[in-house]
This record gives sequence, structure tokens and C-alpha cells, in this order.
Amino acid sequence: TFHRGANIENFLTYCLKIEKKTGQATLSHAGPNSIYCYETVTCRFSKTTLDLSKLDYVHVSAGSQKVPIRNLTINFEKIPDLHPLFDRNFKRGDDPFPNRKSPHQRNRSPSPQTAQSTRDKSPSFIRKAANAVAGFFGYDVDDKSLDPCPYSINCLFQGESQHMKKYSHPCPYSELCTNKEKEPNLTHEPHRAKQCPSKSSCQKLHDPVHRAQYRHPDYPDFLIPCQDGSSCRNKKSDHRIKYSHGEQGEVVRDKIHETPHRSLAKAQPEYQESETHHERNNDSSTVRRFGSDCRNQDDNDHCSKYSHSGENRVKHARSSSPERIACRHGIACRDKNDRQHRSKFSHPDESESSPSSSSARITCRHGSGCRDKNDRQHCSKFSHPDEDRNQGHRGSNQDKTSCRHGNKCFDKDPQHRSKYSHPDKK
Repeated sequence: TFHRGANIENFLTYCLKIEKKTGQATLSHAGPNSIYCYETVTCRFSKTTLDLSKLDYVHVSAGSQKVPIRNLTINFEKIPDLHPLFDRNFKRGDDPFPNRKSPHQRNRSPSPQTAQSTRDKSPSFIRKAANAVAGFFGYDVDDKSLDPCPYSINCLFQGESQHMKKYSHPCPYSELCTNKEKEPNLTHEPHRAKQCPSKSSCQKLHDPVHRAQYRHPDYPDFLIPCQDGSSCRNKKSDHRIKYSHGEQGEVVRDKIHETPHRSLAKAQPEYQESETHHERNNDSSTVRRFGSDCRNQDDNDHCSKYSHSGENRVKHARSSSPERIACRHGIACRDKNDRQHRSKFSHPDESESSPSSSSARITCRHGSGCRDKNDRQHCSKFSHPDEDRNQGHRGSNQDKTSCRHGNKCFDKDPQHRSKYSHPDKK
């Protein structure tokens, strides 16, 4: 009934009247069609659902349909030319000559009852129009009430059917998605983000945090989590622009569109039970599948999210030097014997050089006759019988630099001996 009597052969003019104080939005015809179409669609929003007094913009969407829109304007006053005046009390059946009889009378048969019943069962157009008015503001009336996933856009289980039937996730395209009807398990709430000044030529398209903060034309707001995370070896730009790798993106919502997480406490344990086949929580960290062989164990950001099998041994070494900075040279550092250097910088093999780590090492098959007893990398893996004696000797020479000639040094100069240490020389 909303378009009954309207001329649909040309462009239609609509008027969306928004009353901020009362929270009411009214959709009606404007222009010539307003003379013949009196129907209006009205929807009143509560401030908890949609506060019209804080309205910043109006988003017009046709859903999955393609509808041409022309001359979309926002005005703060009523335009008289688009609202012509006419006699609303005039009835079409009024005859200016009541005494004149019609020569021909046409008897109209009533419409079939089956057609009427089918029409009653079909969804009313008023209901559809009300949903369309709500769609102007990105408010979906008929959204299915799925529990929101506690991991939101960073969930790694968005490809599993059982998980998607229980929880909803934000759509990467937010309210700009054109497939809302085909994605019932995704939410399409408005994403409050500014346009990136660089637009599509931005150099940070691979950064999930930047993508969530700024919008880029033809690109989604959020990146899909890669299953390999930070250990992914695919460095192609197309892959990096589409998938995130351990970075935590954040969904910026309007306060009026925030979904109450009424079942978040209930969803959290169920979600953790379902993910035990993939990962386990250990001190708020995820166990990495690479274990002690992980190449990112020295990365603080990586270790804050993932735990490793040999982490206790490394933590023991780090706890003794919480204020020190990790040396950029790592195990290959040449200043590990310098006290001043070690007081400022830490090294990965510090715990391995301590006596407490000897129990985890393998006994060297060469015993006391091993030629690599002075090699730190060798001693970190193998133990030797005369290690205690050598450690006492090393303690006295820990301020000295190892002589490059080793046992073959023939320099007996005391000044040379005070600067450089020699194995098996007392």
C-alpha cells in the first residue's frame, strides 16, 4: 500500500523526516507522488537503541539489490516545492452532477478468496518498509541472536561450521557489506573509523591495527587471522594485505550499537573446551607448535602471546636481569665476558652457562680430553668431568678476554697475561 497509486515509471522522491527530540523517523513520499500516496512508515527508536540526537551521518543502503540513487540531500528545513498542498478531504467518488445517471454500470466480481488468503500470509510491506527505515541507520531488526564470540575478529575458528553455528563474528566489511542476507552468522554493525589520507595507496595496508583505525577504499576494515600466525612464511603482499599474523585488531563500535555480552561468561569456557585440540592456555599465553625450536623466542611481543617448552629455563635467566636489554648480537656476542656489558645487556645462553644447567646436558664422550671444553656452544650441550675445576679457573679470568692462540700461546709477558686468559694455564 505504500506505493499504491504512485508513478513507478520514473524516479521516486522520498522524504525521511528525523525528529531528534522524540526519536521518531518517518518515511513518506515527496513531489507529485505525495498527492496520490498518503501512506507513511514511522519508527520510533529509544535512546538505548538509537540516539538520534547524536546522529553524525545517514547511511542509505539497498541491501543486495541494485537501486540507482540521484540527488541525495540533507536539509534542516522543509522544502515547500517537494510538498505540494492539496485538498485531503476530497473523495474520488464525489460526483459533481449527482442527478446524472451512468449509462453503463460494470459489475465487478470479488477477488478470489485464495488470493486474499495468500496475501494475508505474505509479509506486509509496512513491515518491510520499517526494516528499510531501520536499515538507513545500520540497525538490523531481524538479526539472529547468536552469542558473540569472545575473540571477535581475531578468532581462529571462523572456518569451522560448528563454531560458526554458536557464535557470531564481525564482518570484515562492517556495515558496507553487500552480502548481509547470505551471511547470517556475521554482524554488520557500523565501524567508527576515519578515512585514511593515503586511501588505496597506503603503505600500511598490511598492518591490521592501522586497517582497524582507518578505512581504505575497496579494502575491508579487518584482516582475516592467518592459521600460521607470526610463524607464517608467506611474505607476499597479497597475503599480508588479506591476513593478520598474531596482531590483535580491535572493533570500534558506536555506543548505540554495542551488543550486550550477556552470554560472554558462558561462552568463554565452552569456547576454551572446543579449542583444546588446537591450543592450550599457559599463563595467559598460547602454546606454540614449534616449541623450543621456535625462532621468535627472543621476541618480547611474540613471547607475551605464546609460550614455549623451554620457557622455564629462559625465564630463570631473565628473572636475574629484569632491567637489562637483550643484546642484539645474541649468542655470537664477543663482549659476554665484559662485566660492564653484561650489566646492561642479557644473552640467551646465560642460563646454559650456569652450573644448574649441567643436569640437562649430555656427558661428552671425550671426557676430560675434549678439545672443545673452551667452546661455550659446545659446553652448553655437553658436560665434562673436570668442569668444576675449569669453572673455578674461569671465575678468576672472567674479566679477561680469551687469547686467540689458546694453548699454543708462547707469550709470557705479565701484561699480556693480565689482559688475556689461557685455557689450562695457571
